Amino acid sequence: MKGFFPPKPAVSSVCPNAEYPPQYQVNIRITADQLQKQLHKLKPYKAPGPDGIPNIVLMKCVALLTNSLLSIYKAMFEHTLMYKPWKTFTTIVLRKPGKPRYDAPKAYRPIALLNTMWKVLMAIVADQLTFAMEKHQLLLANHFGGRPGCTTTDAMHLLANMIKASWRGGKVTSALFLDIEGAFPNAVPSRLEHNLHMHYIPSKIVKFVCKMLRGRVMILKFDGYTLEPISIDNSIGQGDPLSMGLYQYYNADLIEVPKDPGESVMAYVDNSVMIAIADSFLEAHRKLLSMMTREGEVTEWSSLYNSPLEYSKHALVDFAHSQSSKRRSLLCLPQITVQPMESTKYLGVIFDQNLSWKQQHAHAVGKGMKWAMFKSYGRQHA
Repeated sequence: MKGFFPPKPAVSSVCPNAEYPPQYQVNIRITADQLQKQLHKLKPYKAPGPDGIPNIVLMKCVALLTNSLLSIYKAMFEHTLMYKPWKTFTTIVLRKPGKPRYDAPKAYRPIALLNTMWKVLMAIVADQLTFAMEKHQLLLANHFGGRPGCTTTDAMHLLANMIKASWRGGKVTSALFLDIEGAFPNAVPSRLEHNLHMHYIPSKIVKFVCKMLRGRVMILKFDGYTLEPISIDNSIGQGDPLSMGLYQYYNADLIEVPKDPGESVMAYVDNSVMIAIADSFLEAHRKLLSMMTREGEVTEWSSLYNSPLEYSKHALVDFAHSQSSKRRSLLCLPQITVQPMESTKYLGVIFDQNLSWKQQHAHAVGKGMKWAMFKSYGRQHA
C-alpha cells in the first residue's frame, strides 16, 4: 500500500499568497452528443469497478440512459457535486513480467478499476480540458501524450529529427532519459491545482478536478486478499481518463527548464528527455549538468513536486553519425556518474547512438518469430 500510494508530504510547497493570471473564459457545458460519444467508445467487456456494472450494459442502453445520465452529469459539473460511492475504486495488483524477484512492490503493477459511470464523466471532462488546452495553446508543443496529433510516433519522430538536424550542422546531441519514481502516485493535488491556475485553465474545470481528488477511497486486492477501504489524499488517479491530461500540467515546469541555446526538453506524459546540442559531447554534457542542477531546474523541480528521480535508471545516449570521430565522455552529476550507453528504449522503440535502428530491427524480428512460433505450436496442439 505504501509503495503504490505514498502519503502526502508533510509540508505543502505551494505559496498561499500566489497571484494567478486571469482564467480563459470558455463556454464549457456537457451535451447529449458528448455523453453518447463516450458511451459508444467504452470497451464492452473491461473489468468493472466496485459497483459491478459492466460497460456492455451502458453501451446497450444508450438510448434509455442518455437523459438521466445527462441530468446527473450536468448537475455534478455545473455545481461541483460529487457522488461519494463513485469515488471508491478497486486496485488489482499484477506481476510485471520478467522480473528477477517478486518480493518488492516495484515488481508489481497496480491496475485501478473505476466505476463505469464515473469514468464516463471523467472522459467528458477530459475532452473539455483538451479543448481548452488546444484552443489557447496552454502547453508547449513538445509535450506529447493525451493530446490530438501528439502521439508516441510524433514524439519519436521529433527526437530523431532533432538529432539528425544537429548532425547536418556539424554538431552532436546528448540525451538524458529521466526516470521519475512513482510519477502519478507522488503527485500532490495542491501543487496540481496551483499549476492549473498558472496555465489559465477555466476555474470550472479546476474546481471540479480539486473536488474530484478529495475524499477518494481505495480497496486493494492482492493474491486473493482484500484490504479494508483506505482513504487516498495524494496522487493523480492513474487509469482515470483525466490522469494523462492532468499530469501534463503537473510536470509542465519541467518542460520549461531549457533557457540557453542548444538546450531542449521533451516529454510523453511522465517520460521526459533532457536534450543538449553542442560541438562536442563534453560541452553537451555541461549543458545537461546545468539543466539538472542550476537553480529552479530539474533537481529543484524534483524536490518541489515530490517527484524523486531514480538516478540509477537514468539512461544517457550520445548521438553522433556513424562516421563521426568525436569522443564520448562520462556525465558527472552530483548524485551519480552516468556512463553513455550505446542504445536505450524510449516509448517502446530502441534508439541507438548512430540511429542505425539495427537493435530495434533485431528486437522486432525476435518478437515476430516468437509470436509466429507460439501460433504454430498452438495450431499443432489444438
